[in-house]
Amino acid sequence: MATATQGDFEQRRPLSPQTPTKAVSEGSRPPVLMHEPLRGTIPPPPPPPLPVTTTYRYPPQDTTTTPQPRPTPPALPPLMNGKSSAQGPAYASAAPPNKPSGACTHSPSDSSMRLEPIGNGVTSSSSCQSHGSALDNNNPPQPWKRPLSSTPLESGLRGAYDNDDTSSRHHEDVYDGEMKLKTMAYPLTTPSTVRIGDVGVVQPGGSFHKYFNICEPSELPPYFQPLNCPIRPDDVCTYLAFEPHTFITSQSIGRCEEQIAGIVGSRFRTAASQGAILALPAGGLRTELREIVKFRDFISNNIDNWARFLRDVNRTGELRLVTGHLCAPYWGIATFKGNKDPNLNLLFTQSTEKDKRYVWQGPPTVKTTLSGKLRFSRPSDTLAVTGFTISPRASIREDDRMAVDGPPVSRHPCDFINERLLALTKVKAAVSHERDWCAVLEQSETAFPEEGKLIQRVFASNEVLNNEGIAYLQWKPKRVETATAADLLKDIDTLRDKLDEIGDTDLVKRAETLHSITTNILTYLKVCKNKDPRDFNFLLSIAASNVVEEVKIMTNLKKDRAPSLHLYASTMWARYQVSGEHKYLESSIQYWHKALEVDPRHADAMADLASALWMRYARFQQVQDLNEVIILYRALLFSQLSNNPGYSNWLNAIGLALWDRYKRTKQMNDMDHAISYFRQASLSYPYPCDAGTLSNLGNILMAKARAFKDTSESDEAISCYRRALESVSALYEHRSALLCNLGDALSYRYDRRCLIADLNEAIRSYERALDLPSPHHRDRVTQLLVFSQRLQARYNSTADSEDLENAIKRLSEAKRLASPSHPKYAAVVETLVLAQRDYDTLRRSRPDYASPPPSTAASPTLDNSHIPTLRPTSWDTPGPSTTSAHIPGVTSVAPSGPPPSYRSSPKTFRIVGRSHTMKPYNRPTSNARGDSSASDDSESSSSRAGPRFLPHPVHASVARAKSPQYHRVGGPPPRRATMPVNGHGHALP
Repeated sequence: MATATQGDFEQRRPLSPQTPTKAVSEGSRPPVLMHEPLRGTIPPPPPPPLPVTTTYRYPPQDTTTTPQPRPTPPALPPLMNGKSSAQGPAYASAAPPNKPSGACTHSPSDSSMRLEPIGNGVTSSSSCQSHGSALDNNNPPQPWKRPLSSTPLESGLRGAYDNDDTSSRHHEDVYDGEMKLKTMAYPLTTPSTVRIGDVGVVQPGGSFHKYFNICEPSELPPYFQPLNCPIRPDDVCTYLAFEPHTFITSQSIGRCEEQIAGIVGSRFRTAASQGAILALPAGGLRTELREIVKFRDFISNNIDNWARFLRDVNRTGELRLVTGHLCAPYWGIATFKGNKDPNLNLLFTQSTEKDKRYVWQGPPTVKTTLSGKLRFSRPSDTLAVTGFTISPRASIREDDRMAVDGPPVSRHPCDFINERLLALTKVKAAVSHERDWCAVLEQSETAFPEEGKLIQRVFASNEVLNNEGIAYLQWKPKRVETATAADLLKDIDTLRDKLDEIGDTDLVKRAETLHSITTNILTYLKVCKNKDPRDFNFLLSIAASNVVEEVKIMTNLKKDRAPSLHLYASTMWARYQVSGEHKYLESSIQYWHKALEVDPRHADAMADLASALWMRYARFQQVQDLNEVIILYRALLFSQLSNNPGYSNWLNAIGLALWDRYKRTKQMNDMDHAISYFRQASLSYPYPCDAGTLSNLGNILMAKARAFKDTSESDEAISCYRRALESVSALYEHRSALLCNLGDALSYRYDRRCLIADLNEAIRSYERALDLPSPHHRDRVTQLLVFSQRLQARYNSTADSEDLENAIKRLSEAKRLASPSHPKYAAVVETLVLAQRDYDTLRRSRPDYASPPPSTAASPTLDNSHIPTLRPTSWDTPGPSTTSAHIPGVTSVAPSGPPPSYRSSPKTFRIVGRSHTMKPYNRPTSNARGDSSASDDSESSSSRAGPRFLPHPVHASVARAKSPQYHRVGGPPPRRATMPVNGHGHALP
């Protein structure tokens, strides 16, 4: 089994991403997992000498290799890759569980016939006709012909991708049975390149035969309707599914590291009669379609065309529509059956030849396959696929299914699901997906369930729906009934009476009863509304004494003590939550460690220990605790199936831990892995992730977009925020945070692309956040400031006066709410002054604007003023009815006769208002010659708070640009004035 140390995750270089499907446009870069210059492949340099270690080291990239263009896909479908499944790290030194084969075999459908080109290939001019043109005329429908490529490759040609096989065919029943449970997808034995949107069939031998791709309109048959909405880059999600140096083996196969001639390899030993091994030395990437409903709508829109297409290609049975795949640049497959050697040895190691990367060394009874020569420009091979299985009723003929010649192969699980759907309904076609049967697999299973048992589970957990002529399944959420506090107290009393009856006669039953009492006590403390510390301490003391007695009994009986130790650690954890004393936290961590020493695969102990270590890390900020949290969650994710109800929460937790470590170490590998785990959590099924996980993914993507000045991550982040808002109700407590995050992401994309639609949506998001009741993600003053700045930005683009008036109204409200000590008070006042200046300028530019008449009253004067007297243009003589009010400290002047001259009144000064174009507290800058000048207007960016990470907030600071400077036109330079400062150090207006 695959094991890994902590150094593997910190020293290993990131993987190059598998380029998503060709369904996206050529000019837009799809969201990828890693930030690498090359696309689709990993250029492997000559392997460096490896030290003696227990793990493989991923080969570093060769930066001198020139990236090659992506090869044109062949016209005839290539072989499909064999399927893979990988393991993650195991806790401590124990290997994670393996599952042996157990898939039942059935007679396959007739899939031996291959599609061959008929006549000449369709040229580009003839293929550009509309999809409905073949049905508009009166000519009879012609069979569909596949267009030829300039470099055709026969689909059965094994050497098309230089894959090295020592056998003509693997043991498919053994390989499928081992890999279905581990990959949660359908395994393929013969590797090749498969894209999302490919339509084809799975051939005997494990290869995928492609007919066309629904995302490429030029490949569609002429009578097919294209997709209603094309696939965009953010519709596809790619994440690292399996770590490098991963091996998937049968449960009976053991593995150990071995060094031969300076090269580290993995040796496998077994005495079992059959088994399978899948080696992933470079790990594997998984690419999935986020919304598979788009492809299901395409199936329903072409409901009458699937049977016609099967008739055109002279086939019967089912078709596969790929919605996701698992790819790896390097892989190795080995299968054996009927083994009689009690010490079967098989070695997988690096090759010393120049044209190969890895080699198998074993007896000829073991059938092996390798990924072949070194990869430079060709894409990674597909090892597993997920997708829809389409079964038209008109094409299902049982006689053809029973007349298949050749060795039996295991049937696809979706085949008999569709047969049951067709039997229950009267639709034209049945459609099922891999997730329908993956969601009902159980953790305790060591073999793939039989057909009848699987059918019973699938239809018990799903409901049958009919839509536009197709029948499909939809998951039914399970209702979880929680016991009330009164019921728990009643159960505790009943169990205590039962414990008194048992006494010491039956120690096993006594230990089980003590365990049940303690469990009910801890559950009661969680659901009880009365949080009285005295009652809690009394119940916890009883629980602790019960667990101590239980541990003693299990130790004397030499039985499994891991559940008892886990229960004692949970009791100490409950005491820590009630009292807050650090000693209980340390005690709980100690006993969870002991429980994992007894049973390294105890899932509850791993999850609870990771939570306790995270709490200790938050308190003391020790990086050792953070590293152990990451290792525990990786082991937990590996050892559990992806349909576990807590799987998405574990993915969210490890993503936050890796993001926190990235902030400490600034290693891009941690950021990339955090994004990978969040992406995987966003695709969890049948238990979808919460809105907080989607928001966290968007926040990390926005942090990466701001760091690398890239808008492709911002596109995916905006999509995540929108999905999060759609998944919550209007009363969601963190709805304000989701709206603010969406507005910030749209504002960032508007600043980069200048699309007014992004700015309009950002303003709507901010306005909806302001209308929500308290509490808010940000304080109201900051939110009003950000909203007003976006309104001003739209006014600058559209010159709509309503935006400017609304901005002044919101800023005035923010100024009333904020005190001078508020950190945003100065920014609010500054933005308000600038907005009012723009509004005055707008009013003066209107044709109906009338300037106020000049005043005839004398200006008030001040004695001993430091402001120099300005030369007036003229002095107006006040009329006889002019009166002046008495102002303390101000001398009123009512001259009689002719006005005095400028020089004749040295003690008289005139108060002159400051120009509206000059900011009161910005001094003009001086150049090297000593003359005063002001800088030109510069771009002003909004100062907004960072995104909120749920449930742990992580704030990303955004640098605020300098405020714009304004200069005075004409006249002498203004006198420098200082801005008064209050006691808090903030400038006053």
